[in-house]
Amino acid sequence: MASKHSASKTIQSYLLSVKEAVAEITNPTTGDSVQIPDFDVLYQAAGRLDDVEHPTKHAMVIQSLLRRASSYGMKAPGPDYKLTFPKDHAFHPEMGQEWYWLGCNLNTTDATGKEQRLGVLIIITKDRIVGSAAQAAANWDDRDALILSSTATVIFEDPAKPSIIRPELSVAAAGGERQLQSARCHAIFA
Repeated sequence: MASKHSASKTIQSYLLSVKEAVAEITNPTTGDSVQIPDFDVLYQAAGRLDDVEHPTKHAMVIQSLLRRASSYGMKAPGPDYKLTFPKDHAFHPEMGQEWYWLGCNLNTTDATGKEQRLGVLIIITKDRIVGSAAQAAANWDDRDALILSSTATVIFEDPAKPSIIRPELSVAAAGGERQLQSARCHAIFA
């Protein structure tokens, strides 16, 4: 089995393919080919991914700064795509960014028996940091090419002391288990 390419090499290669594809687009007003703003800065940043402490966060920034070109080389649902449930409740690894939102209001009872209300909003995003061709060329699987992020906001309704807990977690899909602790919250994401 061939070895996997580094994040720096893979993402730089992907950026070059995106740049070539974008340059084929012509600005209808000027007739000039379209360019990715600050491409050289993005390319240099990608070249340092193997040396930074949090490469996942840096890769997400690079991907987001590509703007509309960030989905280049990724599968997109066409106009004839038919949603099929429950299959379409799951992530679609070959596609670009996906968002999942879960919001609820709960009536609960605290440890003393006092009734309270709880509001919860959980947001999960799945981002693909390279297109399918770049992923295959790098010998990456979906766990290498996807970044999963989650944010949870919990609001406790207590007229005397309203409080909000807002933990955020962003890891590569293959990132393994992460623990999150605060004074009022302990969670394990696996």
